[in-house]
Formats: sequence, structure tokens, C-alpha cells
Amino acid sequence: MILGRVNKHGSGPFSACALHGGPGGAGEVNDLARALHDQTGCSILEPWQSQDSVAGQVTELAAQIQTHTDRPIAILGWSWGAWLGCLLTRDHPDLVSHLVLIGSAPFDAESHKSIKPTRMAKFSPAQLDELKQIVPHLSDPQVARRFSELYEISDAYDPIDTPLPEVQIDMDINSAVWGEAKPLRDRGDWPTILREITCPITAIHGVDDPHPAAGVFETLKVAQPGTNTILLNKCGHKPWRERHASDQFYDHLKAILAL
Repeated sequence: MILGRVNKHGSGPFSACALHGGPGGAGEVNDLARALHDQTGCSILEPWQSQDSVAGQVTELAAQIQTHTDRPIAILGWSWGAWLGCLLTRDHPDLVSHLVLIGSAPFDAESHKSIKPTRMAKFSPAQLDELKQIVPHLSDPQVARRFSELYEISDAYDPIDTPLPEVQIDMDINSAVWGEAKPLRDRGDWPTILREITCPITAIHGVDDPHPAAGVFETLKVAQPGTNTILLNKCGHKPWRERHASDQFYDHLKAILAL
């Protein structure tokens, strides 16, 4: 297997691994990983997933971590990366010291239904039309940047005015991996998957995230009652980019990495 690119923030030993969303949105957590390294001095891995199957991404991620460290590290999984982090931790418990779910996609099908309407309601008619025009061309880096800018409108509460990282969006990966991952939720598999995780879990979610926190926290409450659940006020889908919540968010991560 040819492994996807791995950005290193610091020279090691590595304390955490930040996982991007999508699937297929490589680079989305670059600013998170970079800022966390700058604030803590901890070395952070930022792997880019290149495989087009769920099992392939889990195997690839395990190999990426094993290539760069010989000790368990914290997994910081954002959005789709939260799901990927769960699957990795279940299958490779020896690699993970703490699992952190950031803005996770909901674990139940009913909660998922509200995401698209909540997002679409934030856009003007002109922005909705622009989205329709650009989605077929997301492989173009400039188009991908504009797509990210538009989703700041739907997904953020009050975003910090800093440049978005460069993101490489691969819709083939997105379609293939999501096509396999969606049935895990629709069949109700997540409680069983989560019960098999043995390391500490922290779930961090914004009150204003279009992905409803209840769809994450309620499943965790049943499957993993020891989970530390943190709800951030005035916060959308990317806590590290939120003006009112980013300091609290980083404080929680710092506490986890200091354990």
C-alpha cells in the first residue's frame, strides 16, 4: 500500500494525530495541528488519507502512525475523522492513548436528517446557486478554497478572520468511503463499535454545529458512559476557528496532551 502524505508539526516524539474530515478533505485540520504545536510544543502528526474504502483508510492510518511513532498517541478526529478515529481505535487499541472526537458526525440516522436543512438555511439564494455550480469542480484547488469559504457561512458561529488552509478535495474518495460508512449509521452499528473501544474518550462539540451534538453525546452516553462530553457555546463545526470558543477548545486539548 502506498501511504498518503503525512505533515509533521514538530520533530517528535509525536503526542497526537489530527485527522481531517470529508472523507476526502485532506488538509482541513492543518491549521489546528499547526496551532496546537505552536501553543504546546507537542509534536503533532497530520496524515492525509488516500484510500477509497473504510478498511483501506483504517489500515493506511495505522501504518502512518506506526511509521512515525512507536508509542500510543492521542487521536484528534474531526468530523469524518472522528468516525475514522473510532474505527482505528477499535481495531488498533495499542496505537491510541486517548480518543478525541471533534465535531463528530452523528452516530444515529435520525440526527443526521437535520444537517443539510440547517446548513442550507444559512445560505442566500445566490450562494446556493454558486454551490451548485462549483461542486462538480472541487478537484481544482481554487474552487476547493471557495467551497471551504462558503461552508464557513453554514458551519461557523463567529469565525476568526484567518486564512483557511489549502484543502485537496477528492470526491471519488468521498463517494466511495461515505458509501461504505453511511450503512454503519443506518444499520445502528455504532453502539456496538463504540463499546469495543477501551481507551479514554473525550467528545467536543459546538452548540451551533449543524451536526447535532445530541446525535453524538446520546449514543456515547449509552455505549461509553465514561466519555467526557464537552459542549462549547457560540461554537460551530470547527472549534479551533471560533472567536468565542477557540481558547476553551485549546485548553481542553492541552489538558488531554498533558495527561
